[in-house]
Amino acid sequence: MSNIIFERAMEKDIEEIAKVHVDGWKETYTGIIPDEYLSKISYESRRSHWKLLFGKEKVQAIVCKIENEIVGFVSYGKEQHGYEKYDGEMYALYLLKKAQGKGIGKKLFENGKTELKKLGYKKMLIWALSENKSCDFYLKMGGQKEYTSRRNFSGTVLEEQSFGWEL
Repeated sequence: MSNIIFERAMEKDIEEIAKVHVDGWKETYTGIIPDEYLSKISYESRRSHWKLLFGKEKVQAIVCKIENEIVGFVSYGKEQHGYEKYDGEMYALYLLKKAQGKGIGKKLFENGKTELKKLGYKKMLIWALSENKSCDFYLKMGGQKEYTSRRNFSGTVLEEQSFGWEL
């Protein structure tokens, strides 16, 4: 694959980010999260979500484009769950299946870590559903298992695992 570009996400990217977000959820979580829940995730709801985040400048993101199409993103900012040991958080890292296995996920992850460090954060967390294969990726990237929590998806309660890093 040629012409792979990583750049700061802009408001003009919201439409494509929302599409990657929804498609990424469906590709990643089918068989883990109930279909009933996944079927309710819409491009419109994700667009609204991202417009709100960009409008408040609460979150920053980097996108990956291949041939001028956004195929992945990482978003990051202040830790949002109140874990005092960590001040930064990587909120989301999504990469469409068609772009996986090329080192792009690792590059997005490293970009997110670098940006958090530039913003002055010292330690970061990322959360993943325990059944998600990305947990292995985060361990390979040097993450240490930290906290667990539970989330309800249409009546199915699933465990989430957090991973932490020094920046």
